[in-house]
Amino acid sequence: MNAIRMFQIALVMTVLSLMTGCSDQITSSGNSESVTSASHGVMSASTVNRDKPVFKTQIRIKPNRSYTFRHDNTGFTTLSYIKVEYLNDITDSKSDKCSNFQITGKNNFEKNQLSCESKGFNANEISILNLTNKFLDLEVTLDGVKGNKSPVIE
Repeated sequence: MNAIRMFQIALVMTVLSLMTGCSDQITSSGNSESVTSASHGVMSASTVNRDKPVFKTQIRIKPNRSYTFRHDNTGFTTLSYIKVEYLNDITDSKSDKCSNFQITGKNNFEKNQLSCESKGFNANEISILNLTNKFLDLEVTLDGVKGNKSPVIE
């Protein structure tokens, strides 16, 4: 009887381990965004200046939800460039290519609206809000100042 009980416990732990290892959503709190498993953000050489790395990733944003880029998921302490391109075909009567989402750059002092390709701003984080009722698959390229954020000790 004791052997059957131990077998059941081992089976349950194995199943839970497999489910946790195979799915990010098992332990997530229902985040509104996702980064595709093929590309969790890769540093690649910039086409303009080969010495300066850029952060390039593909994301999927659920309808009426947003995705935020910041130091912990990009490695940049300050962001100064963004370019967003569609990966899926969104047919919409609006002519503006950025009409299906809204990009906002924030720092400690201000909040700015950005376009599909913006440069020369200074933000600690950038959020992309999906304004549609469809999933948006986007390719996002970011550039900024890399650095390590160390905790403030008082």
